[in-house]
Amino acid sequence: MSTPLSKVRAADPRKPSQQDVAKAVGVSRPHYSKIEAGTANASPRVAAKIKEFLHHAISENEILYPERYQDKVVSE
Repeated sequence: MSTPLSKVRAADPRKPSQQDVAKAVGVSRPHYSKIEAGTANASPRVAAKIKEFLHHAISENEILYPERYQDKVVSE
């Protein structure tokens, strides 16, 4: 499933890897990968940190409830 989070990270001009984001927000890369894929849930604390890392290009709700925002278009 392509989630808003995966689209926003891919559009980030810094081109951060999953490892970069995971390290910055304090979770393992495998766990972050699952959050990005929509197969694991982020805690509200982690969602806030991801939003901050991605310079508010995504909302906490889009991270916490990706199924509600699958059709979001991300501009590069």
